[in-house]
Amino acid sequence: MMAREMREDVRFTGRLMAGVAGATLAGCSGSSSTTGAEAPTAVPDAGNTLDGSYAFPVRYSVVDTQLAHDQCGYQTVLSGGAYAAFALWLSDVDVFDDAGGMFAVTPSPSHILSIQVAGPSYVGSNTPPSGTDPKPIRPGVFPIGFEDADDDELCSLPSGGAATLDRYDFAGDAGEYTQATAVSGSVTLTQAGQGHVVGRFDVQIAPIVYGDVFIDTQHAVAFSGTFDATGM
Repeated sequence: MMAREMREDVRFTGRLMAGVAGATLAGCSGSSSTTGAEAPTAVPDAGNTLDGSYAFPVRYSVVDTQLAHDQCGYQTVLSGGAYAAFALWLSDVDVFDDAGGMFAVTPSPSHILSIQVAGPSYVGSNTPPSGTDPKPIRPGVFPIGFEDADDDELCSLPSGGAATLDRYDFAGDAGEYTQATAVSGSVTLTQAGQGHVVGRFDVQIAPIVYGDVFIDTQHAVAFSGTFDATGM
């Protein structure tokens, strides 16, 4: 069960969502830039499934190559459209405006799942040597890096960590939400790059209790799912 404490959306949009305005949307190319042509909104995607008490029906998906760049300075899209790092957003309502940016106040009620994956050059908060390009993400298994924090960033991953997963529930007054975060498990990718991310996850997820700001690992539960965000 998710923590009862509700959190204000302003911190959510100000910290975690800082780079989402430039997100690459499902159905677009792998570029992280939206300069030039008008950015489309997130499109319905019925190919994603979630299982467990934190599950919800997924109707929209967004592949975001801007978040890791804005939070950590990471290079995310490589030559040829391969990814060095990315975020994937799944939601049950459209939370993006016509310009491709996330609404200032997230619609309520709504549910959002965030999955971030770091490629081999960024595992455990590592960075590639100066003057060299990061290595691309290849199909494989990416362990959850439990940061024991409520604002996961790829550049804060512990040693060996290569992915984060957070689930948000906007079910109260406008602008308030609860959050749960993966404490263990993995994300498996079968394809990533050229605007197409396919895979699955199998994690233990625990609620964040905001009254004391701690992660209630004693009440972690199984949460799994598949995702397929496909470009045109």
